[in-house]
Amino acid sequence: MEDGEAELEKLGYELSRKALERQERTLDELRSRTALLLAASSVSASFLGARAAESRFGVLTAAALFAFVVSIGLAAYVVFPQPGLIFSIRGSTLIDSEADDPAGIRETYRRLAYWLEGFLDDNQPLIDKRFAAYRLATIALLGQVVLWVVEILTQ
Repeated sequence: MEDGEAELEKLGYELSRKALERQERTLDELRSRTALLLAASSVSASFLGARAAESRFGVLTAAALFAFVVSIGLAAYVVFPQPGLIFSIRGSTLIDSEADDPAGIRETYRRLAYWLEGFLDDNQPLIDKRFAAYRLATIALLGQVVLWVVEILTQ
């Protein structure tokens, strides 16, 4: 019975570890997409913004420029490293913690599962804020493109 229970604890740890790894991959993918958004915003400003500002600097151009600044600022927020995100445990921390309380491997797996899930829960609000910023940056990019296109077409 003890071996089966130890396997259950190990399975719980593995599930928690994989969930934390998935969360880290999701953040990495978000940052990659945000880097593309930064590039798109810059290209849009270079081509459309320059074209729109050639003959006049109207209200639409000013609004598009504001949208450009907003998209760049929000994208930078997503891409920059966030203190407080934890995606792993140092092996030495585990050794030091478990050396003082040698309750066996079953208890170690159980503690690890709870630690990792605690990190997962603590990380999620910070990651959710980055997703919200990404969505707003995308909307700002679309806004800047539309505003500059309208400005160009009405010249």
